[in-house]
Amino acid sequence: MLILTTWDSDAVTLQAIGAGAAGFLLKTDAGLDILDGIRAVAAGRGALSQSPVQAVLSAAARSDTMARSDARDAVRALSPREREAIIALSGPGNLDDVAARMFVAKSTLKSHMESAQRKLGVSSRHELAVIAARAGLI
Repeated sequence: MLILTTWDSDAVTLQAIGAGAAGFLLKTDAGLDILDGIRAVAAGRGALSQSPVQAVLSAAARSDTMARSDARDAVRALSPREREAIIALSGPGNLDDVAARMFVAKSTLKSHMESAQRKLGVSSRHELAVIAARAGLI
């Protein structure tokens, strides 16, 4: 979806993008810029007028900061051993390799992993790694 509007408002731009708009252009943009934006969105890329760019970048930075803060808060609910497990699981190797590096049985590692997944509301090793990275554990 491409939004073409006269409203040069950071709030409107962010709402449109948050609702799934792939492009947000102002009617005051040059005609060729509007055509380029239409073509970009039709080709599966995004388009954005120059005016709201800073607001979009600032919102993205705030969102990343919130994600990091939320991840740090979430990992506080984990036991020290669960934190150690998600750090180890974020690295290379299969469960057998990680368990060997931690000097635990594979079943113990899986127990720590499953407990961490429950506490963090995720269902995969990959999601654990993302949270660990956002929390600054790895």
